[in-house]
Amino acid sequence: MRSRAQRLLDAAPGGTGARTRSAREDELLAGLERIFLREGFRRVTVGELAFRLHCSRRSLYDLAQSKEGLFVVVLDRLLERIERKGREAVQRGANSRERIAGFMWPGLAEPAGGGPAFFADVTSLSAARRRLEQHQESRRRQLRDLIAEGVRAGECRNVHAEVAAHLMLAAYRSVTDAAFLVTVDVSASEAVREAHELLLHGLLRTAGRSSRARAPSRRARPGARRT
Repeated sequence: MRSRAQRLLDAAPGGTGARTRSAREDELLAGLERIFLREGFRRVTVGELAFRLHCSRRSLYDLAQSKEGLFVVVLDRLLERIERKGREAVQRGANSRERIAGFMWPGLAEPAGGGPAFFADVTSLSAARRRLEQHQESRRRQLRDLIAEGVRAGECRNVHAEVAAHLMLAAYRSVTDAAFLVTVDVSASEAVREAHELLLHGLLRTAGRSSRARAPSRRARPGARRT
């Protein structure tokens, strides 16, 4: 029997209404995604994009009417992929740990290689920012339901699902902030992986995991469980 969280995920936005693209259009969008993730869109012209992708400017304008429009189309395609892979991972998951980790993982893996310029451009371009906010709100609701289901099943700690989901996504937003990324010696994907590991597994090492320094011994709180 399918869980409530899984049914809600099936109903979540996933780009099913998007028009079917040709193989060549998908190839161009994949190339644009690689460029935009590394460099953003502001410092490259449509002519330069066409040259680097070995296509005509007309081919790019068939995808969107402006450079900004191309950026939004690429972002939308990326977010739809994250949403689809998250739903698929939840359906495969055998327990709450697998479903929650699987749901979150595409948000780390798919934008891998994204640099400060990409995240700054998403923030500064209103259409891109609105699309990202829509995506994040949908993900927050879905994550909340997955956590709540895990709490009911006794597979997650007895946490407030709404607070936990908000905290997790707020952490990811914070570590991909362009102003933050220029101050640390890690890429955006590395920063998100660190946040992901910390939120799912905690800060302190536990018995059974190798460590260079052992934490002071403390009695566990009654009823505490690891997620």
